[in-house]
Amino acid sequence: MSVPPVHLCGHRIDQARHVCAFFQSKEEEYNIIGPFVKEGLAQKERVVQIMNGATRADHDARMARHGVDVAKAEAGGQLSVLRWEDAYLQDGYFDQDRMLALLQGALKDRRERGFPLLRAMGNMDWALQGRPGTEQLLEYETRVSQISASHPDVFICLYDMNKFPASLVVDVLRTHPAAIIGGVYHENPFFVPPEQMLQELVARGKAKRA
Repeated sequence: MSVPPVHLCGHRIDQARHVCAFFQSKEEEYNIIGPFVKEGLAQKERVVQIMNGATRADHDARMARHGVDVAKAEAGGQLSVLRWEDAYLQDGYFDQDRMLALLQGALKDRRERGFPLLRAMGNMDWALQGRPGTEQLLEYETRVSQISASHPDVFICLYDMNKFPASLVVDVLRTHPAAIIGGVYHENPFFVPPEQMLQELVARGKAKRA
């Protein structure tokens, strides 16, 4: 099965398919993901969105303004909108192994159901709540890059620049081969290969294993 073209912020993306998208307003966030989701649905792909369940009504309204009927796409089985508690924060804490298994399961599911591609994206504000396991964030992001390297599917991690400390933003940037900054897609020159990044994180006490 051929892989459909994928566009993000007007740019056709190639090999770098684990993307950190930095935004400074809700409008900017949805200008990134709205057209991306609309294209995926139009191309009969599988789409998964993970977001703050408390903002679900606003989420659906913003997606509608970008031409996405969330209810219709969910009813058709093509789109899933998950709460943080359904993914990152099951049982009230973050477990990177559980979340990585969820992503692997989503990849397997889209293949078994005959979808040509998975587009998965998550708003990362959950990591600011101080929940147990949050210290695994950078190791998790690094391991998503490992998964992404062997799949054509696209994973987008959405970070609000107004909320995350600059030191963490720098590290997050280093774990992604591509980034969106100021609404522009970039191949990331600051990306550190996962094996090297894991060794660094272990040395810093921020990862369990290289």
